[in-house]
Amino acid sequence: DSAFAMPTSRHATTVRLVVALLLSTTGRLPAAPPSRCIGAPTPPAPSALARRARVEQEMAWAVRTAPGLPRHRLLDRMRTYGVPGLAIAVIHRHRIDWVASYGWADVARAIPVTDTTRFLPGSISKTVNALAALALVDAGRLGLDDDVNGRLVRWSVRSTVLSRGQPVTLRRLLSHTAGTSVRGFWGYPAGAPIPTLRDVLDGRAPATSAPVRVVRPPGADVAYSGGGTLIVQQLLEDVTGRPYASLVRSSVLAPLGMQCSGMEQPVPQALDAAVARGYRPGGVPIPDGRMVLPEQAAAGMWTTASDLGRLVVALGRALVGEASAPLSSRVAAWMTTPVRAGAPALGLFIRDSAGVRLFEHSAGNQGFSGIIAGVAGRGDGVAVVQNGESAAMLEEVVRTVARVYGWPLLGDPPSGIAGPLPTPPPPSLLEALPGIYRDSDRLIRVTRHGDTLRYQAAEAPMDIRMIGIDRFVTVESATDKRIVRDASGRVVAIARLLNGREVGRARREAPFDPPDQWLDAIVGRYRDPRGGAFRITRSGRTLALVQHGVAQPLLAVSPSRLLAPADFLVRWDVVSDRRGRILALRIDAGAGPERADRVGR
Repeated sequence: DSAFAMPTSRHATTVRLVVALLLSTTGRLPAAPPSRCIGAPTPPAPSALARRARVEQEMAWAVRTAPGLPRHRLLDRMRTYGVPGLAIAVIHRHRIDWVASYGWADVARAIPVTDTTRFLPGSISKTVNALAALALVDAGRLGLDDDVNGRLVRWSVRSTVLSRGQPVTLRRLLSHTAGTSVRGFWGYPAGAPIPTLRDVLDGRAPATSAPVRVVRPPGADVAYSGGGTLIVQQLLEDVTGRPYASLVRSSVLAPLGMQCSGMEQPVPQALDAAVARGYRPGGVPIPDGRMVLPEQAAAGMWTTASDLGRLVVALGRALVGEASAPLSSRVAAWMTTPVRAGAPALGLFIRDSAGVRLFEHSAGNQGFSGIIAGVAGRGDGVAVVQNGESAAMLEEVVRTVARVYGWPLLGDPPSGIAGPLPTPPPPSLLEALPGIYRDSDRLIRVTRHGDTLRYQAAEAPMDIRMIGIDRFVTVESATDKRIVRDASGRVVAIARLLNGREVGRARREAPFDPPDQWLDAIVGRYRDPRGGAFRITRSGRTLALVQHGVAQPLLAVSPSRLLAPADFLVRWDVVSDRRGRILALRIDAGAGPERADRVGR
């Protein structure tokens, strides 16, 4: 047990990490998850309970600045967004201030979420993966700027004209600047064939994702790549000779006290009752409760809000140079310093404004999602996990915590709503604004409902309220929006503003209302080059792709193109013959197009 105790000096910290790394290569630490899972570290103080009550009772962004708007409770917002269960850990002054759980881990069996309920939120795994990799760098066993092919043994990055003279390095992989493909992974249902790591890297059956390749010049651009994270997973296994889950447990989870977390996939059977069941939008349960994610480094960690809170605490303490922090200050600096302007840091995303630096990472798997965020140098932060897929729910929780705790930047009110109460949209906008808008990898819909307009970004629709000419907010949103028009006055985009500065722009998509004949023609069975089969189904005017018993919506934006809103807006081009018969779909998932032939109805 003493090997997992929190070190008491900087020398002890270094020794502890080196010992953990040595153990990870000798095989003396078991791969099995720990038997003891600890939730909230201490009972919250009365002042913490008061802060928790404010978070629970004062959800929705505009409460403070527009008192005429209704207040919303956290449980109300969970119902609005279709989130069955949720857990929060709030960090204040370098310690966990409080932990709270809400709703159901398993709706059908009426099992509530507790402080020790595990979730599978997804990409926060990348932050833990970065910690494992940087521990090896800190110990001198890996170089941040070395070509990873020099240390990879069982797989290698294919050299292309794009990568000549610009190697794929650990620094670039951890900051999504390596130019690698495949943004995310959907997982595999229980009972389906599970690919090995090398199967996934090569896009080889039974893997259903595209191969991981260099598709942009390394170092040139930021392009989020779960595929690149899997290269790091292979690198760590090759360098240490250890299975990935054991390595991460000994080098990261145990030193940080994250005893309720693990990278084992599938989740060990002994923990089946301790891991929440996942739910798709609309409360549809994931078959067998959860998907299997062999892509451990990218999305495979099961964890709790308390454990993620411990990770945020460790980063915060290391950043201010605390001698007893379980991380070195060098590792913490790597993880919170962007590799260049506009790029992520190593394992975390960064927001800088007016001398304030926020670090964060969000996450989403089928049926689960989560987020961690912290204020560098302040010792404040939050971790949220849920067995639903609502990004808006997570954003509301984070920004409500930021408001209650007075965080700079996130805790500032949106510009423009501190004055008069926002008003309904004028008649001129009721016809001009509705439509579909595309912002990077998400779609935004504006719809009319009588004399009101609703704004929806893959979530529950939110009522639009005007704060000026061509400026609006929603009660739930942290940002205010500006309507962008062309020279003729036609609405062409919606810009998102944070503290008066534009942080994103959604451009209007040309309207397309597919005829019934086209909808009928695209319905059918398809098979991709790796042998993966899926179906396109139709319900009324709505299309969906069904694979492994799980359906995801598809949006037709033209007679020759479909988008998958829930899958990072992956593009599907429709291949037709001269008679207009649909022959195939050409899929662009980040590694170049692949053709999936239509094989029947």
